Amino acid sequence: MNNNICYVGYALNSKKMRQSDCSSKEWTGGGLADIINDESQHKQGVKFIPWINSQYYNTNNYNIIIHKLTDTNDSKINELVDYLSNHPEIKLIDPIQSIYNVISRNTTNQLLNRLIINSLPNCPFTIPSYFTLDQPIGSSQELLDRMKEVHMLFPIICKPIEACGTPISHQLVVIVNSCDYHLIQSPCVVQQYFNHNSRLYKVYVMDDDVDIFERSSLPDLTTDIKKLKSVAFDSRNHYPTINDFSMHDNFTTNQIDINSIENTNHLLTVYRDQFEATAKLISKE
Repeated sequence: MNNNICYVGYALNSKKMRQSDCSSKEWTGGGLADIINDESQHKQGVKFIPWINSQYYNTNNYNIIIHKLTDTNDSKINELVDYLSNHPEIKLIDPIQSIYNVISRNTTNQLLNRLIINSLPNCPFTIPSYFTLDQPIGSSQELLDRMKEVHMLFPIICKPIEACGTPISHQLVVIVNSCDYHLIQSPCVVQQYFNHNSRLYKVYVMDDDVDIFERSSLPDLTTDIKKLKSVAFDSRNHYPTINDFSMHDNFTTNQIDINSIENTNHLLTVYRDQFEATAKLISKE
């Protein structure tokens, strides 16, 4: 083992191993996958070694291990925990225990609610109203009654309890009226849909370093829900557009054009402190 090289082990799923496609305007992989496959990294004192199984990693030495293991039934997680318990000198990026806070949307919402209560009156974030469905909705009236309990209005978005690691975790549906209650697949989290200028921000925290990345998201929807239809989609693919939600062709809406008011770089600058405060607060859990 060369002491002048930092050996980084990695355990990633197939999605995270996709390299970026520069010809596409949409994200199609990349990030760590690009870095791992960049041969110049070795010259800069970093060597990436795949984490395959217990027989393989016993033949390698690591300084750091990066993982994206989200299936708690995956034997690799137990192998990794056992290995790290015998090698406390190795740094693990993203503690295993942190997985359990994000693999269940219900658990995540409970964690966020607890943080909000404990941080009042100066909590830097809020979350949409939501409720959890353990059993299927039996009628449109039942859906309306559940929504009324938490002061929800249409549209709403329904997300499986499982947040990652399985195909079903990516099957989402936006419901715009109670007649489409049958589209809701339980168990799931039912959440108030908020217009957000078709952008979302992913925030990553490592100690005191915070990185923020902008991504495209779902469209802003008109409050006149009679002009809309419910849409089910797979979040691993391209998000539906405003036309997918339209009851008519050539639909137009009062959707805000974020670029006509202020560019997204300016927005990121304005809200950076709030993003950082939120991310650091959550990362401590």
